[in-house]
Amino acid sequence: MIKEHMHQLLAQSCAMQFKVYATSTEVDSYISPQPHYRDNYGTGVNWAVRDVMVGTVRSTEQLQFCLNTKGYYAPERLLPDSVFPVRHIALLENGVSDLTGIRHHGAVERIYKVQRGRIPVPMRNRGNPDEIYYYFEVDQWELLPAPIVIRDSYKGKPEFTNRFLLEHCSGSYQLFSISSESQWRLMRALFEGLEFLSGFASDEVAEVNGILGVYSFTLLDGSLIIRNERGSCLYSSFLQPMLSHPRASFREICNALGIH
Repeated sequence: MIKEHMHQLLAQSCAMQFKVYATSTEVDSYISPQPHYRDNYGTGVNWAVRDVMVGTVRSTEQLQFCLNTKGYYAPERLLPDSVFPVRHIALLENGVSDLTGIRHHGAVERIYKVQRGRIPVPMRNRGNPDEIYYYFEVDQWELLPAPIVIRDSYKGKPEFTNRFLLEHCSGSYQLFSISSESQWRLMRALFEGLEFLSGFASDEVAEVNGILGVYSFTLLDGSLIIRNERGSCLYSSFLQPMLSHPRASFREICNALGIH
């Protein structure tokens, strides 16, 4: 996985340059570019459209019901009119089984309303059987090529993303943090690079130049430093909090760099 991330990064048209000063003997093999890669830069995506609903499943019974009936349900109170139309559903499995992540997705065929008491799945105690739910029927559930890992996302009300992100992201927080092509390019360049570079020891130094053509970052003594093309520091943070809370950290970096 690490090698694949680096191959994708090095193949980008922005031609980033990696300078790694480390004692690891495997560095050269990790950063060797490959002659082929997927063109997933986000060009042509309508980022204003967020018609993929990511809904949590809270139990094995709920997951099996959704898969068997080709449907998903959510309280009407959690879905204001502004979120429609919903054209696609993805299921976030967190703590349901050993196979956690976002794995199943399907295109919505029909939506209707139903009382909670008519959905034959155990839910929370003291629930109101008369509460109105939206019920979404999908044509079929399909599996993503690789599960999206649950990172910095939690059980709760549905959240919304788009098909491009659903098909290209590796971490769940990315689905809800990215709203433009520039942010997508920054996410790939920065955080996928950090996943690789975080494996180095604290006394090793790594530099990445050419992020979006004008930025560079340095990992030094467990900290990340981002500079502009003139060498001025725009952002500095310890690395570990960034890896633990990537959703908030990415928002801070976008604000610091003025990327919207």
